[in-house]
Amino acid sequence: MVERLLQYQWSDGGWNCDRKKSAINSSYHESLLPLRALILHSKKIRNDTIENAILNAKELFLKRELFISQRSSEIIHPNFVQLHYPHYWYYNILFALKVLGEGGFIKDPRCLKALDFIKSKELPTGGFPAEKKYYTVSSTAKSRGSSVNWGGARKHQMNEFVTAEVLEVLKKASRL
Repeated sequence: MVERLLQYQWSDGGWNCDRKKSAINSSYHESLLPLRALILHSKKIRNDTIENAILNAKELFLKRELFISQRSSEIIHPNFVQLHYPHYWYYNILFALKVLGEGGFIKDPRCLKALDFIKSKELPTGGFPAEKKYYTVSSTAKSRGSSVNWGGARKHQMNEFVTAEVLEVLKKASRL
């Protein structure tokens, strides 16, 4: 699997499943999980090819401070800054920070805006909300279904899963 990830990495460091190659940039959604896989793999097997792939992939996110358009200096997509759990394949800055933390990159200064953005979402009563969800609770297998209720999405109520993940990220970044 690692060989295939390396084979299909785009020149900008990420991945994209666009068969027509009409896309000019890698997809954030489709690049974060391969980066995570390579980071986790590199903890067991170290080699220069994998390390270079990781460094190139992390730059895809860091050069845009995880959510800022290079063209307009605005948020790339509103969903990128909405907290949700679990992550599945939908990109958001919390999951990006988690992955960069796993790779030892979370103290890069280009993570600061994303860390500040996440911290600003703390509720007055403490904790962090799930602002969006990408699943429906179902006892049968179906697309976007989950047999687990991950706490739903309520912008003004703490979600335990999101809160635990935010605290983990802030701790790794020495921001608690």
